[in-house]
Amino acid sequence: MNKEDRTYCLPEEVVERLLCPSCNRYISCGPVRILMNGDSICGRCSRNKGFCRNTLFETSMSKFKFPCSYKSHGCKEFLLFGKTIEHERSCPYRSFLCPVLPMNNCVKYVNGLDLYKHFEEVHKNLLIENGQFKLRLKVDSECNFLMKHNEVTFIIQYSYNAVKKNLFLNVAHFSRTTKKTCHYKLQIINEEDLDLAVNCKEYTCRVYNSPTLNDCNYDIFIISDYLKAINNPQSIIIKLVLIGNVENTPSLTLWNLLEKYRCSVCECISLPPVYGHHQDQALLACVYCKSINGYYSTEIKTNETNFPCHWRQCTFVGNENNIKKHIEECEFRTYLCYVESCKTGYYTRNDVINHMAQHGTYCPDPNNIIIDLFKNSSNEHRYFTILENVVIVFRSYKDSNNKRIIHIKGFEDNITYQIKAHFEHDHCLLTSKKKDYAYNSIIDIFNQKFPSCFKTSNYIRGLFSITRK
Repeated sequence: MNKEDRTYCLPEEVVERLLCPSCNRYISCGPVRILMNGDSICGRCSRNKGFCRNTLFETSMSKFKFPCSYKSHGCKEFLLFGKTIEHERSCPYRSFLCPVLPMNNCVKYVNGLDLYKHFEEVHKNLLIENGQFKLRLKVDSECNFLMKHNEVTFIIQYSYNAVKKNLFLNVAHFSRTTKKTCHYKLQIINEEDLDLAVNCKEYTCRVYNSPTLNDCNYDIFIISDYLKAINNPQSIIIKLVLIGNVENTPSLTLWNLLEKYRCSVCECISLPPVYGHHQDQALLACVYCKSINGYYSTEIKTNETNFPCHWRQCTFVGNENNIKKHIEECEFRTYLCYVESCKTGYYTRNDVINHMAQHGTYCPDPNNIIIDLFKNSSNEHRYFTILENVVIVFRSYKDSNNKRIIHIKGFEDNITYQIKAHFEHDHCLLTSKKKDYAYNSIIDIFNQKFPSCFKTSNYIRGLFSITRK
């Protein structure tokens, strides 16, 4: 290190003598000015005070580090002269008036680290666990809520104008690591029909500055623009999804990234590789739609390195090497139920067993699936198992030709399964050879090459073992 680049820490006995007589904080920032009595005051207090600038002090202190003004509250940071004000504005140990609205309803001074505990003790009704709050669209409202994400306290400050239907929102944090950036996504949901929702683009969280929106920056959402899409409800739910401590923010926001790589054929979000139209490279197709009419053939190289998960509620952001695997295995992944009469219609990966058990028999071991087949029975029976995170359903039923059929369906495209089947009845056991089946296969059981006793028997038991090829 060059001698010019070296910095030094002042001895404690020296720095404790360099206190501003006006604010009693360290004289660690300029412009430093001299008062009529010869005392020097710091840059925090020097506006319209003092008659001359103490440039000698500023120059001599430029290589020295000072403690944070909130040292007595627990902050251990040491900062170069002139760099302290920026840190102190966002220091988590700084004290401020409780941000409850209306102002002065609570006169306690707290710091960012103790604020959540203070709300738990005094303002518990203003803590939100799931990141959502309600808005009555015909009523003006404003409030400051508190929530936690990854052990970081966030304050949600909002003001709603019912006449213009504008929502003014600021999501701020009190994080120790202010060098990192946090983001949030907003979802607007019809309170009367939770399936009707729209997602807004990603915004950056700020560092908390003031309890009122008038004194800080905020984001504006024109709620009226979204109401038609969610069937014009009387009240809505605002849901926040926080993405905490994300470093190296990509050049495009994730929202723009989603739109940039939307497949123009199926309207789904494409992941690498994506393909361009031979006449218009701005029209993209995903890997599944690229062969339609032969229009999409040129692979488009993507410069982005961050791709968000598609599934609602998931905040994962990955790269082209891990995002596909994550989407396949994501705990929030949604599947359409194969039973047309199902009232729910879909389920998530975490709820698959509970949901599917409503419609059939769960077979926990893919190598031991037992199906009872009755030749003269017209009833349909369903069985399901899970193989490497893929749901596989066996349906036993009679088709229109009165044939007993087993329909094997795996809920993943382009996957082949190898199935070994054993069949038995009251006095015979028959083992078939291993066969490969696609993800959507039909087996005509009683048309197999069975001995005559199998064909005449009313009851056959099938034992299936299934592996992924």
